[in-house]
Amino acid sequence: MKKSTVKIISVLGALAICLTAFAACSGEDNSQKLLYEEGGKIYYRPEAGEAAYELATDANGVTRVDEQGNLLWKVTDANGVDQTHPVSYPSYLIDGKSVSCQQFTITMPRGWKNIGYDSIMLRDKKDEIKIDYTFVGADEEGVIPTAEDRIDQLNTIFAPKIEDGSAKIDVSDVQVAGRDAKKVMMTTSGKTDAYLEVYFISISTGVMTFTCACDFEDVGEYNFKAILDTIEYRI
Repeated sequence: MKKSTVKIISVLGALAICLTAFAACSGEDNSQKLLYEEGGKIYYRPEAGEAAYELATDANGVTRVDEQGNLLWKVTDANGVDQTHPVSYPSYLIDGKSVSCQQFTITMPRGWKNIGYDSIMLRDKKDEIKIDYTFVGADEEGVIPTAEDRIDQLNTIFAPKIEDGSAKIDVSDVQVAGRDAKKVMMTTSGKTDAYLEVYFISISTGVMTFTCACDFEDVGEYNFKAILDTIEYRI
């Protein structure tokens, strides 16, 4: 595995990347950092001002995560035995060109930005090319959806437009960053003309969904799949 330098997002992609020492000088103030190393230990603070947790790492210094991609903080019980507890990953963390959430880290093209408040919403320089991410997990009854379920929902929602010819949906099998995915190409016409590419990736806990959109005149300006292929999965 490669070792990271100082990038917060790369470090939090804990399945693949190790943390080396932050380029720290003695007396460096870590009080507001979300992630930092101190005294040979790695600490994580969910929000600025909150208490920091010492993270559990393996023998190689790689931060450990559970099956859901949660970070693990280390607690010593009354008997002196180390225990671990999950720390929920924030909606997203951003550092430079990389944006990371619980499921993955993605590299943004130059000039792009993330405008999302509680989710990843990527925009190009003109705010006209869009990639929005959502994750749908188990419902109230514990049923985990699949990519096929999500496509069925799309077909149901747009059934009237499909029937009158103002919307068209094409589905194909593709791979996104090495994982099997369903790609939906959708065009709508009428009061609003739109072009959408939606990628659904099924994982054990739900469906990762990337909705890519642009105006017709911008179709082809960016290769949506090439952007998504920069993903490094965390779970």
